[in-house]
Amino acid sequence: MTPCPVCKSDALPFWRERECSAARCAECEHVFSEGARDAAVYEADYFERWYLAHRDARLAYFVELIDRHGLEPRAPLLDVGAGVGLWLEVCRGLGLAEATAVEPSEYGRARLAELRDASMPSLEIRAALGELEGRAGRYRTVTVLDVLSHVDDLRGTLEAIRRLLAPDGQLIVKAPNHAPALFRAARWLAPLGRGRALLCVRSQQHHFAPDSLPGLLARFGFRTRHLAALHEAPPRLLGDPRSWALNRVARLAVGSESMLWIGTPDG
Repeated sequence: MTPCPVCKSDALPFWRERECSAARCAECEHVFSEGARDAAVYEADYFERWYLAHRDARLAYFVELIDRHGLEPRAPLLDVGAGVGLWLEVCRGLGLAEATAVEPSEYGRARLAELRDASMPSLEIRAALGELEGRAGRYRTVTVLDVLSHVDDLRGTLEAIRRLLAPDGQLIVKAPNHAPALFRAARWLAPLGRGRALLCVRSQQHHFAPDSLPGLLARFGFRTRHLAALHEAPPRLLGDPRSWALNRVARLAVGSESMLWIGTPDG
């Protein structure tokens, strides 16, 4: 049996397609991927194809997300997995000046440096959360947008965020909705070899759902304030017709492609 990355209990096989598989913890029910993974996926080709090629649409999406859900990014802000800085660019437009960006990709950090040099001089850029030791309770806002599914050390990441978040701070998490129904849909697509793509198992290690994400975050000291389904990813952001088709399957299977969670420290 594989140990759960959250609670270290035994995890049981949950889904498999060819060389890829997922397991579910028998104790906390966390679902995580095993098997083949492309560890070098987040460099220039990825960011240029999925983000920079659709820069204006991505910026507009973030503005709409803020408006629709009443988000209030407050400084100092920590953006975990900042990518090429599009979210921070929107926050800067709202008047937020003091921020720290954590981004493991060398390409992403280079683009973040361009943002800093052009219009956000107080932006601090780091490669890992471990570089922020000694800053307990410093950040009033921590954002983790489409990143938590990808981290190698989920437990360590959430423990670090809890330490870094101010007692009156807010955590904002955006994550794909990988509810059990999506795994059932992936089993239907297995004969076509497309179940893996539906679940993005080559890049996403952790799979969350609306009924599991709040419980996971509660384990690490966070209280849920807001949880919402997100309908997103218009065709212009999906790159090719196959990606669009998989997006439609996901929406039919689980009702929404993503979810937005907002919470505060518990106690």
